[in-house]
Amino acid sequence: MSMRQPQDPLRQSPEQQRKRQAWWPVYGFFLTLAAGGVAFGLAPEVGRLTHEAIRPPFILDHWRIGVGIVIFVVFMGIIGALFAFMIPRPDASRIRDRELDRERKLMQAEALVKTRRQRELNKQMAEARKKEQEARERGGKR
Repeated sequence: MSMRQPQDPLRQSPEQQRKRQAWWPVYGFFLTLAAGGVAFGLAPEVGRLTHEAIRPPFILDHWRIGVGIVIFVVFMGIIGALFAFMIPRPDASRIRDRELDRERKLMQAEALVKTRRQRELNKQMAEARKKEQEARERGGKR
C-alpha cells in the first residue's frame, strides 16, 4: 500500500495558479479605484462633521482632503489585510515525494558514513590498545 495521500480535487495545478495569480495586479488596481471612490464619496460629509466637532486651524477644503486621504489609507489597509489572509500559504503537504525520498536517502547515507567512520575509529583504537598492551608486556618481561 502506498503512503501517498490522495490528491485534493480542489487543489489547482501550478500552471492554473500562475494563470490566476497573473490577474492579481488587475484586482488590486480595481480595489484601489474602489477605495478611492469610497474615500472621495465619504470625504466631504465626514470632513464637514469632523471639522465642526474638532474645529482644527485648517480651511475646510484642506481638512476634507486630509480626511479623504485618511479614509483611503484605512480602506487600503483593510483590503491589504484581507488579501494577506486570503492568499494561500505553502504548507507541508505540498512537499513532493521525490524531495522526501531524496532527503531520506541523504540522511541514510550520512548515517552510513557516520557508522563506518565510528567503526574505523574503534578499530584504530583497538589496535592502539593492543600495541600498547604488547609494549607493556615486553617492557615487563625484560
